[in-house]
Order: sequence, then structure tokens, then C-alpha cells
Amino acid sequence: MKALIADHVNKKLSLEERDQIPSIDEQDDVIVRIVCAGVCGTDISTLHGKYPGKHGIINGHEAIGDVIKIGGDVTTLQAGDRVVLQPNSFCEDCDDCDKYKSINSTHCQNWSTFGIHSDGAMAEYAKFKAKYLRKLPDGFRSMNAVLLEPIACVYHGVNKLQSLPRGHEVLIMGAGMAGLLWIRILSHKG
Repeated sequence: MKALIADHVNKKLSLEERDQIPSIDEQDDVIVRIVCAGVCGTDISTLHGKYPGKHGIINGHEAIGDVIKIGGDVTTLQAGDRVVLQPNSFCEDCDDCDKYKSINSTHCQNWSTFGIHSDGAMAEYAKFKAKYLRKLPDGFRSMNAVLLEPIACVYHGVNKLQSLPRGHEVLIMGAGMAGLLWIRILSHKG
């Protein structure tokens, strides 16, 4: 299987052949055939040492794919489902996981991100725990769905601006994908 590997020493991505398709090792594992994956600014920052990441792992945390195999305890997904990756993993053991369990996994004291701290989705196939995958509605285009994670990040930031009065001016620095998403969501909110 081909995969994009983060080479932090040489500050580049390398397309490499990995031995095999991941296998089900635990009963909550899901094997996904990746349909599309986005390149995030965090991926680039990690590669250039501006954000901590693990050397030699498969990159990518913005991903859409098709479930091809599930572990015996998985009841929320089945083979053939189109899924989106929820990229942040959490421990479920720390005080913050207990306090914020229904709100946001990034409050976890031990959180990590696929493609930055552990193998991600820039490969032909990937393995994730079922709890990090969400089934997409039928007919939802994959090229649109791969933007769900960056849209969620921007929307979270916009929600932090709720104290601004409607019609207030906001300066957005940069016209990359994130900047354009900020413009779109803020203009929609007025």
C-alpha cells in the first residue's frame, strides 16, 4: 500500500510503499479505504518543525473513506459506509475527558491528532477506532466532506466571537483555505 510519510529530518513528504493493508487488531478497529484527504496548514507546519509531530508516520488528518472491514464490537458502522475522520483522539481517563466528554475531545489532557502524533490518512488504507469515524449521509460529496474538519475548526473560532455585535468589522489575515472559510462563515452570520 502506498502512503505519504512525514520526514521531519529532511522536511519533506515521501511517497513510500508500506508492507500491507492494516488489519483488525482490536474489536473496535475499523479499516477504511481512503477516498480523499486534505492537506492542512498544520501538516505543513509540523513538517517544518513549527508544530510538534512524530517523524516517520503517515500524514493526514482531514479524510473521507469507505469502511471495508470492522471489528466484532463495532455496531455503528458497516462495510460500505462512507465516513469522515474525527482527527483528535482522546484518552477517556483524565479529569477533563470526564468533565467535557459530551462537548469536545480537545480538552483531553492526553489528546493527540492522527497524522501528526500517530499514523493518519494519507494512504490507500487506514485503521482507526470506530469512535473516531462518523458516517456521512448518502449523497454527500467526498470532495465537500473533506472540508468538514477545517470548517468545524473555523466555526469553533467564529463561535468564540459571539460577543461581537452583528455587523462589526473583522480583519482576516490571509486568503488561504482557512481564511476563505472564515470570510464565508462570517459573511453568512452577518
